[in-house]
Amino acid sequence: MKIGIPVNSSTSDLKKIRTCSLHNSDYLGIYDLKEEKLKILPVNNYNSSINQEFVEILKLYNISAVISSDFRLTAIKQFRKHCITPYKADGDSLHENIERFRQQKLNRFSVYDLGNDSACAADCTSCLESCR
Repeated sequence: MKIGIPVNSSTSDLKKIRTCSLHNSDYLGIYDLKEEKLKILPVNNYNSSINQEFVEILKLYNISAVISSDFRLTAIKQFRKHCITPYKADGDSLHENIERFRQQKLNRFSVYDLGNDSACAADCTSCLESCR
């Protein structure tokens, strides 16, 4: 199983790298739980919106879950449509979030979380310009 985690650096040192919001990230970490390897992809062209092209990249790498501190409604809709489960990050340590995922201690991110943490809780047609 592979998981996608937005990160703040292109280094592959699990202990030093930090997680961040999917929409504010320049890199996506792809962690293979079976092989225990991390691959870093630049995604700065996609961080403003989660579109079909971004989802195709996730599918290409067989990512079945994404861990992030925040998601927007459009991302949750796209992920659910393509059987990719969004999880809420617990802190900003990549290493600790991977371990919590392994132990099934991370919560799934739901639309109910949007009202608490996201600046953009509505559909894109009604979002503020800063949310796009």
